[in-house]
Amino acid sequence: MTKKILLGIFIPTMLLAAVVAYAQTNTGTTKKSSFDAVCVQGALDKRDTSIIASWDAYATSAKTAITTRTTALKSAWGITDATQRKTAIKKTWSDYKTAISTARKTFNQSRKTAWQKFRTDRKTCKGVNPADDATSESVDAQL
Repeated sequence: MTKKILLGIFIPTMLLAAVVAYAQTNTGTTKKSSFDAVCVQGALDKRDTSIIASWDAYATSAKTAITTRTTALKSAWGITDATQRKTAIKKTWSDYKTAISTARKTFNQSRKTAWQKFRTDRKTCKGVNPADDATSESVDAQL
């Protein structure tokens, strides 16, 4: 019985010691690849700065569209003739939808262009494997 207990403690201890020894001998032996980190960082910076600027432009366009909508709807609701009021309200909403749609399309195109430029810039960077970061522009498509 004592032998079983000792064996039950001894074997796991030896296995743990072997794992620790293996880990210690393998640290620092990873082959370093030569790549231009500064180049990739610059490409990332250009891409994300461009996306941020595009987002700012979209937000400005959306704010303008909402402000214009508010003014137009307030004016439309001041019209006493029901037919004219209904026409003015309908036109206001149509104009608003067009403005938001245009702003969204412009933003999406700018975002796609930023990603295309990033991929081109990244290809010029020495030793970069695109598979290391397989993330695509689809992550920004939710903006």
